[in-house]
Order: sequence, then C-alpha cells, then structure tokens
Amino acid sequence: MIAPVVIDQIRRLLAERKLSQRKIAALVGASRGTVAGVARGDRPDYEAIRRKRQAQKDPLPRGPLVRCPTCGGKVYMPCRLCQMREELANRPPSPPDTRPVPTLDLELRGETLSRYEAVHRLRMQQGEMAEQDADRLCDKAAEWPDDCDEEQR
Repeated sequence: MIAPVVIDQIRRLLAERKLSQRKIAALVGASRGTVAGVARGDRPDYEAIRRKRQAQKDPLPRGPLVRCPTCGGKVYMPCRLCQMREELANRPPSPPDTRPVPTLDLELRGETLSRYEAVHRLRMQQGEMAEQDADRLCDKAAEWPDDCDEEQR
C-alpha cells in the first residue's frame, strides 16, 4: 500500500499540470501505473475511507466511572454489557440444531444404529445437548432401551 502522503503528492503534482505522469512517477518513487490510476480516478482514496470508518465508530467513553443501575458494574455509561444483554434478549431464538451428532467415528449398524438414533432423538426432544461420550449414551431411565446396561459391561 502506498502512503497517503505519496498519493496526496501525486494528486498535487497532477493538478499543477507541469510534469508528465512519467516524471511524476520518477519524482515520487511510485510506478507509472499508480500515477495513471490516480489521474484516472481509479485508485480509491484509502485514507479518506479510513477516516470515514473511524468517524463512524463509537467514540471512546467520556466522563467518570459510575455504577450501572442495571448490572451494578463500574462502567463508563452507557453500559455495554447491559446493551449486549438487551440485544441478545430481543434477538429471536435460533432454531434447534437437528443434525445428527457424529458417532465418534464408529460404524454403527443395525440395532446399535437404531438405538443410537432413538437416544439422540429423545435427547433432542428433551432439549438436552447430545453428548458425544459413548458411556453417557445409555442411561438407566425408563425411556431408554432395556439392553443399554448389557452393552456397558
């Protein structure tokens, strides 16, 4: 990236119309293509874009530290934590992930696969996160298949 000072110098020399683009390129140490791009207006003013973005960003907090009435933290007002919590609370909930959980690179077949899928479906219905730990797939609850205890031995 070419320094903004060099681009400004190229623009100034082009505006004077005393030197050719080749001489301007040699004088400032830039390529002829860069000078031609600035002359055509093809080259964006990166420094102006940077200044515009900087102006759009939230300003640094000013003023004394005060205690937030909502969360109780010592912050520069407005409290960012409370703002983010409010935004997250107002965001619509994302749909549950119904993709099957990877099976620990095991090739499950037949009865074992159907039992795994039944356990996964049940956990998804209960709103629990399906554990990838094979020892925790079988539980002694009444909803689980009866042969889980035999598999753990």
